Amino acid sequence: MTLRLWISLFWTFLLCILQAQQNGADAAATIPRIRDEMITPTQALESAIICESLVGMQQFNIIQVTPPQYVTLAYLYDRSEDDAATSSTESSYWIGNSTERLVVTFRGSDRIEDALANKNQVPLGPTGRVLTDKMVYTNVTDETALPVETDVLVHRGLNNAVFSAYEDIINTIDPLLKAGTYTSVFFLGHSVGGAQASLFATYYAFHHPITAVYVQTFGQPRCGNYGFKILMESIPNLNVWRLVNQQDVVPRVPFTDYHHAGHLVWKKVLYNATTGEEVETVYPGYFRTIGDATLGYDGIQDISMAVCTKCNEIWEQFLVYHDLTTGVLPWLMEAVGDPTNYFPTEFNRAESLQNTTKTSAPSTDVTEVIV
Repeated sequence: MTLRLWISLFWTFLLCILQAQQNGADAAATIPRIRDEMITPTQALESAIICESLVGMQQFNIIQVTPPQYVTLAYLYDRSEDDAATSSTESSYWIGNSTERLVVTFRGSDRIEDALANKNQVPLGPTGRVLTDKMVYTNVTDETALPVETDVLVHRGLNNAVFSAYEDIINTIDPLLKAGTYTSVFFLGHSVGGAQASLFATYYAFHHPITAVYVQTFGQPRCGNYGFKILMESIPNLNVWRLVNQQDVVPRVPFTDYHHAGHLVWKKVLYNATTGEEVETVYPGYFRTIGDATLGYDGIQDISMAVCTKCNEIWEQFLVYHDLTTGVLPWLMEAVGDPTNYFPTEFNRAESLQNTTKTSAPSTDVTEVIV
């Protein structure tokens, strides 16, 4: 082989490397970096109204009230049953669009047993195409701890139900996204529907890295292990917000082996330590729920039943706090009119609570009875 041929091959090889790097840079530049964007009260209220509209969905009939300014693209009312389940999990969805947003909404359920039934963990995704990636994390409270590798596992019943409709949903939304009609898609849901939205959106965002994917849920139960939490919170084109009423018991289940993921807006009640009476409600916004000390963000541990001193009372009337009409919409309507006092404007910082409380600071004898 002549020297000239060697030189030609060398330059060809070098140009291929440079072109590959450029292609990679171009692809990276088009990935939406929306992971840590704040949610606004207006967005939250519109999403809650859409979720509330689906409450009227009846079998084989379109939802009774189409959300304002939206057009129905597709819908399904279905019941997915697993032979091993003691209770079935509903998987009903509605897809619609306005001039501003393309949304996929999963219908919730008032039956808390839907979040508890068939909760063995499986890999995320539709049959035959599940994610097999492993996540690695380090215990931040122990500097000597070695990194831990974990699978991405999710609630079996919810996963099977929501991905039974996978092809139908992507066949509806993908053409609109590929045509450039929309550059983003919103996945919404209340209760169990919120958990299904989280599962579907995470899988979708992972496989569609140049599409901005937003998740907004209300009172959803936990739906995945810690590996799922790491995956969801590591996808740059995925923005996840959970809105939770502190006195709602549904976000406290399943009890073990499950973790909440994404950012949290928490309607948080403060009580008088002596009388137990409600004193004030505050609205912190928690970065990835548990916060991040290196970034200066405060957080909370996953809320549980173990520290819930008023749970007997809440169990008796949990629907009041879990229901969109009584527990969520009135709050968000107030937040739209007065976001400073009823909604977080930034992530809660560890050194200050001034942005998460109302103007009148609580007295010194106020404590949190439910955490």
